[in-house]
Amino acid sequence: MEAYSIIKADLIKDKDTIISLLMADNRTISDKLFEWKYYKYPYEAPDAWLIKHNKSNKIIGANSLFSRRISINGKLVSVATAADFVMDKKHRSLFPALKLEQEKLAYFKKSEYHFIYCLSNKFTKPVFDRLGYKKIGNYKQFVKPIKINALSNKYLPSLFHYQIIKKIIDFFLLLVSRENLYKQ
Repeated sequence: MEAYSIIKADLIKDKDTIISLLMADNRTISDKLFEWKYYKYPYEAPDAWLIKHNKSNKIIGANSLFSRRISINGKLVSVATAADFVMDKKHRSLFPALKLEQEKLAYFKKSEYHFIYCLSNKFTKPVFDRLGYKKIGNYKQFVKPIKINALSNKYLPSLFHYQIIKKIIDFFLLLVSRENLYKQ
């Protein structure tokens, strides 16, 4: 008997399992965010897979493919974003991670996607390298805080946990924001 089995996720039935895996990995996820990503996604519903440790009969990992359309040289193509790749800490080794990703790649080869892209980190990079993913460029993410008051305290230094401080910062941001200058 094999040590691990891959299961195509049922996004309704396996919702709690996927959320608990992501939360255990310190990912930002909630029921509301999960519903948007998996049930109300602007394109089509994503495809997701789970990996089960057969000896303990426990789900130990998950990953997903989110479809989207992008324009390349003026031509609209279907691509997939590899996301929510997570593995239980006790099973973080190359073999289960490769097995889970290979199932996703087998699905990709039968699909109509032109390519898969992902954002790797120091833990997932060896897996993606081994499977033949290639670096095609750098990714920069820009964030513009609109209202500090709306941010969770978990993302802010302790000084900013006070409502009065948040309101002062929000007022300052409003004064210097480009949008406010455009209105004038």
